[in-house]
Amino acid sequence: MTHQDDETSSIIVRLIGGSSLALAGTVLTKGLNLVFQVLLGRYLGPTVYGWFTVGQSFLTVGKSISLFGLHNSVTKFVSQYYGEEDYANAFATLSFSALVSGSFSLIISLVIVTKPTLVSVGIFNNPEITSTIQILSLLLPVHTLIQISKSFLQAVQKFSWMSISHVSGSFFEVVFILLVGYLGLRYETVLWLIVLSSLLSLIIALTMVTIIIYYKLSWDGFTMKPKKILRFGIPLFFSGIAFTFMSKIDIFLIEFFGQSDSVGVYNAALLLSGIISLPLTGLNQAISPIISDLYNQNKKTELTETLQWSTRWISTVGLGFGIIFFIFSDEIILLWGEDYYYGGVFLSILVIPKIVNAVTGSSGFVLQMTEHQDLALVNNITSLVVNIILDIILIPRYGPIGAAIGTAVALSLNNILCLIEVNVLVGLSMHNASIFRAIFSGFLVLIVGQLLGNTAIIWELQIVFIVIIFSVLSVALLTKRDKDLLRKIIKQTI
Repeated sequence: MTHQDDETSSIIVRLIGGSSLALAGTVLTKGLNLVFQVLLGRYLGPTVYGWFTVGQSFLTVGKSISLFGLHNSVTKFVSQYYGEEDYANAFATLSFSALVSGSFSLIISLVIVTKPTLVSVGIFNNPEITSTIQILSLLLPVHTLIQISKSFLQAVQKFSWMSISHVSGSFFEVVFILLVGYLGLRYETVLWLIVLSSLLSLIIALTMVTIIIYYKLSWDGFTMKPKKILRFGIPLFFSGIAFTFMSKIDIFLIEFFGQSDSVGVYNAALLLSGIISLPLTGLNQAISPIISDLYNQNKKTELTETLQWSTRWISTVGLGFGIIFFIFSDEIILLWGEDYYYGGVFLSILVIPKIVNAVTGSSGFVLQMTEHQDLALVNNITSLVVNIILDIILIPRYGPIGAAIGTAVALSLNNILCLIEVNVLVGLSMHNASIFRAIFSGFLVLIVGQLLGNTAIIWELQIVFIVIIFSVLSVALLTKRDKDLLRKIIKQTI
């Protein structure tokens, strides 16, 4: 093994360690959030759960606006300064980003809290969601500062701390919803308990950030560089808004076109499809600072090899999970209860862009971390426009099925554009020949799934068989490089 190969292997081992911690936190967070959403959906029923879904989606968009793209600047520049041991400017970047985004979110929150009907009636023409919008809007500054804190922990590669920060909010939500179900509390009380859980999560996140600042960072000799921070963050601000709108516009338009009873069912399918992206989400949290580091050091060979390795394995896992969710969509959606039975078709459609997302890997993050954020902005705006046009055409005719189709096309287009730009404009190849191993595994899993579907075996057992076959295939298709890395990881662990 050459020195360069050895360095790449070390990077991948570090990436696996970081992404494992990040993935553990992400899986726990998403798992707990899924439990919370399932319990909430069952407790409230599709209609009231739909109200909550609209309010939560509006909060997500508001947070994206409030952040002003500065959480990306924190990830980018704090990682850079921290690696250079320039702790003063790392502190300056964090302080400026938290001050600007925190102040902006507070102003937006106050406006909506005092005039909630501007949203509930003015936008959605549904006065029944007024209290939902009003209460959840209080969380704008809370969620904004939580995100800034998480980006900072990611930048300094404190993945275990970031995982704790991730998990805490979802844990409190599950505890509170169990309390709500036991005591039979009103819907408004549920909303206030959600506010409380977010406040507790913020306290934990800020405590972790404060510890790092106290022991590591310094404000002596720093020079504030707002233009540099904003120049990087603002394109990603618009890009983030476009992407957030693209992921939520279907919910808003289903509500807008008067099909509010389907919003909750559609959201259940949307959340379940997100499970497929969990491995990529964990990887992205760990790989972002590594991409930035290697790119700044002009180590393109190591960066390319790292990206190719990670994309191949994310593709393998994504295809496996995606095919399972596609085949058993009608059964999996019933986690929310019998009232959500017709959401299976929504889930089967929404799975498709998640598979595309897995196969294209971390290409969107590569654009951001290699200072091609303007391309990410163009991609997101283009995909948003396509999504809106398709939703306006399809939702009045086909309802939520039309929304799912519009979202699937737009998200797939976004990921494909990112992949092409990384390969052609950035000059980094996300794939090598080993990607065909992942495609082959996925193809075989699909065939096995279809064959099992024609048998009398219960669907839960069919999934077990598919997972076993998929795992055996994955091991059998390991490359020599994979086996060397596996030995190295085991050796370091022992």
